This record gives sequence, structure tokens and C-alpha cells, in this order.
Amino acid sequence: MKNAANAVKYPGSFETQTMPPDSVYAINFRNLLCPVYNFAVKMGYEEYMPYMCNLDYVTYGIMGLSLRREKVLADGDGCCFLQKGKPAASWPPHILDNGDPLK
Repeated sequence: MKNAANAVKYPGSFETQTMPPDSVYAINFRNLLCPVYNFAVKMGYEEYMPYMCNLDYVTYGIMGLSLRREKVLADGDGCCFLQKGKPAASWPPHILDNGDPLK
């Protein structure tokens, strides 16, 4: 409910769907709407999205969290599916393309 209320209060911001933790990852969620991706599409900057998305690995790595990403909006998936946990290494990030087994 909180995620839906936030999306209504701040239209165009990140819209997320959180899921319960599992045995490996403490934080699991899907970004259903990404304002960074939408801006890139609008302005014709899609080729920069792998770099923007991969900054997540740096951000979460600094916080001591690992990051696993199965799906990404920038690759045509319906959402960004992210899982965060401790303390597995998450660098270097993978490339966001259909041939990448780490996607």
C-alpha cells in the first residue's frame, strides 16, 4: 500500500513493488517505473542506460550490500527486478544485454 500511495503522491517517480526477503537476499523488489529510464527514452539517451544502471552496483557496494539484477527496464523487460543482500561481492557489474547470464 505504501508503494502505491507514494506513486500517487509523486507521479513519475520510482514505482516499486516490494517482496518478502528470502534465504539469500534481505531486500527484494521490482521497479515498475523508473524516471531515469523514462527520461533517457524521451531524450534519446538509451545507450547510456547500462552505465546509469550499473551505478547501482557501486552505490550498494559502498553500503556493504551485494546486488543481483534479473530483469531491467532498459533491456525491454517489464520491470527492474533487484535483490540486495550481504556480503557477497557485486563488482564488476554485468552488461545489460540479452546474452548476459547474470542479468
